[in-house]
Amino acid sequence: MAAILFGPLADGEYDENINLLEIVRGYPAPTGASVHEFQSTRQFPMYGRLRLRFISPEEFKKAVTVDSPFIEEIRGQYEILFDQRQFAGRLLK
Repeated sequence: MAAILFGPLADGEYDENINLLEIVRGYPAPTGASVHEFQSTRQFPMYGRLRLRFISPEEFKKAVTVDSPFIEEIRGQYEILFDQRQFAGRLLK
């Protein structure tokens, strides 16, 4: 549904962390965003670490509505990479 790069890399600044939020329809996470961290490996060399977070559209909408700290972190520096029907973009404005 949507993919959002957030943090310093979204503004073109160097950072060892790649923070990516994936809003996935039908994602079964009733207790909030699930975070997966990937470090550099031989098969997937990169600088730093990839932090991939998954959240359902309903959870994202609720987090925006209550101005959660996670949403405030995203609003600080973000770039929308993909946004089906401008779902995330409309909510983050």
